[in-house]
Amino acid sequence: MLTQISPMTYALVVMKILISIGTLGLGGAEKQAVWLANRLSEHHDVTLLTYHGGVREKDLSPNVDWETIFEIEVHGQELDIHPGDSIGLEQPNSPQSITTKATKYIQVTSNNFFSKQALKWNAKALIRLMGLNKIFVSIVYKFALTLRKLMYRLTMPKLRGILKSHSYVFRQARKKLKNAKPDLIITFLFHDTLNIGLASLLQLKRPRLIVGRRSPIGYGDNSRKLIDRIMLRVIYKFSSLAVTNSSGNLESAFHDGLAENKIIHINNFVKSQDSQLELNNSEETNLICVANFFEYKNHRNLIVALSAIDSETKFQVTFVGEGPTRAEMIALSSDLKLNAVFYTHEEQAKNGLLKANFVLLPSFHEGSSNVLLEGLAKGIPAIVTNVGHVPTLVKMGAPFSVSNGTDSKSLGAALQDGLESESRLRKEASNFKLIIERDFSEAKILQDWLQLIESD
Repeated sequence: MLTQISPMTYALVVMKILISIGTLGLGGAEKQAVWLANRLSEHHDVTLLTYHGGVREKDLSPNVDWETIFEIEVHGQELDIHPGDSIGLEQPNSPQSITTKATKYIQVTSNNFFSKQALKWNAKALIRLMGLNKIFVSIVYKFALTLRKLMYRLTMPKLRGILKSHSYVFRQARKKLKNAKPDLIITFLFHDTLNIGLASLLQLKRPRLIVGRRSPIGYGDNSRKLIDRIMLRVIYKFSSLAVTNSSGNLESAFHDGLAENKIIHINNFVKSQDSQLELNNSEETNLICVANFFEYKNHRNLIVALSAIDSETKFQVTFVGEGPTRAEMIALSSDLKLNAVFYTHEEQAKNGLLKANFVLLPSFHEGSSNVLLEGLAKGIPAIVTNVGHVPTLVKMGAPFSVSNGTDSKSLGAALQDGLESESRLRKEASNFKLIIERDFSEAKILQDWLQLIESD
């Protein structure tokens, strides 16, 4: 059972709020973070902290003070960022995760506790402060050098690079927090919570910390290093509250150490006028899948299922997104002779609105899909797997054809049923728009956030 937000009591004092999100890419979390920063800046002093920039820079309000950790774009793998961490994370052309310039910054500013120079300084400090015998200090110094060599031999170069990267981000986060002096910090994704959350707990005057929990995986599960999982539990223990956008995230959040009484459910907002979708009224049937190409988005089973549909209805499938499996999915669609087109986000934006009979959500797991909500706001039914926020929407009467599983056979059955029931689902979708306007409107979600941060 989620914690209920008490009746709104607006604070008279303007707060300093820092919101942290990995990038300013095209992901759903990035969209929500930028929107929240813009709207809260109308009431409070807001700083938005990201690793680097991105396409959503243009959406930032001039009232928001924007700070970055890196001066250039950084690929997520260098910071152990998983696809689920940031759906809009830009993919670089180069296989190297950080440019030479950024790598140099990291090496220079990393914690060089075991460098020869640092060991010499520490030895001299011991002589001055403790009046130790120089011979004794020399022995300690030589022992430390031997330990340093052993550590570097046992530690793989790649791991050392990761440690340096994390050290750099953490040190930069502490510096940004000291400058911003926030009363409240809001994080969205795993690395925001890990680095900025930990830095906030180490401040002399500790700010309130509201952590984000926007996915059922990629936080404290075994995909993360043990030290990261331990740190996350510590941050969860000392955080003030946690915000989730889907009841589907709760089980894993509890498993990772988040107390049930700390979790608040705030939906993603949706504005129908901002949607890239439009209800299709032409004779041709269009199925739309907007999702970057990662394994958990389950494009492979979807494409197999679509190619096997035995239906008199002729349809075209449009895929929008980037990601590591995109080329493979294009090749698979071609091999199976599927009537499909593939656009990047930039190409789709140039082409205008996507006319859709159905939105497709085939994911293995999901938090709360912005595209799904945008489709519902436009009166478009959907064919979905039973993940994330889908069960809650089904209980509310959402116009879905729900797959019993995530395999191609289950998806195929749901697709067949959806196409055959299109007339009924379109009527349900038309009525359901009113529920979306009521429960997911910008005004309603902003009110929920203001209640949360401005109440005692």
